[in-house]
Amino acid sequence: MKHRIWSSLLFLFSIVCCTGCFDIEENAVVNKDGSGKFSFIINMEQFKSMMSLFGDTDKVFKEDPKKKNQDKQFGTSIERTRRKLLNIPGVSNVKVIEDSVNYRFGIAFDYNSILTLNKAMNKLFEDDTATVTTEKKYMEWKDNTLIRYDLVDSKSLLGQTGGIAGDKKENPLFDAEKLFAKVSYSTKYTFEQPVKPDNPQSKLSPDMKTVSITCYPFAAKDSTMAPCTIANTITLP
Repeated sequence: MKHRIWSSLLFLFSIVCCTGCFDIEENAVVNKDGSGKFSFIINMEQFKSMMSLFGDTDKVFKEDPKKKNQDKQFGTSIERTRRKLLNIPGVSNVKVIEDSVNYRFGIAFDYNSILTLNKAMNKLFEDDTATVTTEKKYMEWKDNTLIRYDLVDSKSLLGQTGGIAGDKKENPLFDAEKLFAKVSYSTKYTFEQPVKPDNPQSKLSPDMKTVSITCYPFAAKDSTMAPCTIANTITLP
């Protein structure tokens, strides 16, 4: 079952690589004590209807050794990321998201503090091919505020780019910069009480408990899609 899901996902990703049009979602539920839930999702729902045009995707993968190998690489990358998260104290309930109905795939977990969440995000975005790594600051809890820094790395999403697209030498269509230029990145943070964000591009839910932003952080400066920032300082009462 999992092989079929990842085969379909990779086949879909090969289509996406040509268009670069999909959504990356970063979601967090933040409790008053700083604990909560986090999920990182690649949303390719808009390509759902396109899949019917390609018939039996399992058959395509069985007949193409390269695609079968890429499927294995992607599955290995996801599993490697899951195991990294399991080794972080304070992280629990790590799950791989495989929604083949709505074409949403990724990883979700619980965390016991914002400090733990930041450590987990470092592992989530860690490039497995890097020889030296330093901890980056994605999230911070300071003076009754949640700070999300403007830090996103398209080249190390879910472990490594190669784990998604395979050998770049064999796939000239895969260019990280061109691929991610049209990719939207959404953040959505939900709290137990009304909050106040400082990013003017933030959208607040009617009850003022959920803050969301959608940007194109990888777009070129001269692009028609202005790359806004996901950086935000969200103040709690």
